[in-house]
Amino acid sequence: MTLLSETTLTQDSETFSANELKEGNEHAKKRVSFHTLGCRLNQSETDVLARSFEKQGYRVVPETESADVCVINTCTVTEHSDAKNRQAIRTLHRLNPKALIAVVGCYAQINPEAIADIEGVRLVVGSEEKMRITNYLEQAHSASVPLIIRPKITKKTFTAPVVPHSSIFLAKNPRKQKKVLERDWLSANSVPRQNTRASLKIQDGCDFMCSFCIIPFARGRSRYREFSNLQEEARMLVQEGIR
Repeated sequence: MTLLSETTLTQDSETFSANELKEGNEHAKKRVSFHTLGCRLNQSETDVLARSFEKQGYRVVPETESADVCVINTCTVTEHSDAKNRQAIRTLHRLNPKALIAVVGCYAQINPEAIADIEGVRLVVGSEEKMRITNYLEQAHSASVPLIIRPKITKKTFTAPVVPHSSIFLAKNPRKQKKVLERDWLSANSVPRQNTRASLKIQDGCDFMCSFCIIPFARGRSRYREFSNLQEEARMLVQEGIR
């Protein structure tokens, strides 16, 4: 039996090895880059977003390289954070003038209109829908104006998910039990990764409505993942080589 890596494919009098063909397919994929600002939770969510793009056939490239889609995951804790968000968006558009610029995260939830006014931005996705960003790319490409996907979070309606996609779980809220939407974080995490370290997201949001803090309005009330869900993801991470 001949191994695939040893086979050759002939086309138009040219011979290509299977490895060369694989490399060619990699270069043919659409490319996406990510720029993350803010906390470690943002970084964890960016990792999941990257794997969701890979599942859609994209190749993740460094933000210094040319890309078809540039995703900026934002922070909005301070005015300085907001300024850094805007600067990052303008810089990425300057580096990738033909790319679809998509902005997600806390700043996108709080001030989507300001983001949409920045040159180059085609898609703004708030906290509740950011993990489904790939669902909106085609619509953003064809829209004549920047597409804003951002249900508002209020004191009475905290629906932003702990993790992406859909299944219902019971939040372990210290004040009261409350059903919220947990989306399929595990399916997005199922793409093999290069790193040997990973973050395990346990909780999101905050119940303390401090007058000086915007986090509850950017991420919603405190919501925890079920322990069995965390165990399943931890096992999967170990199987993928995470130490």
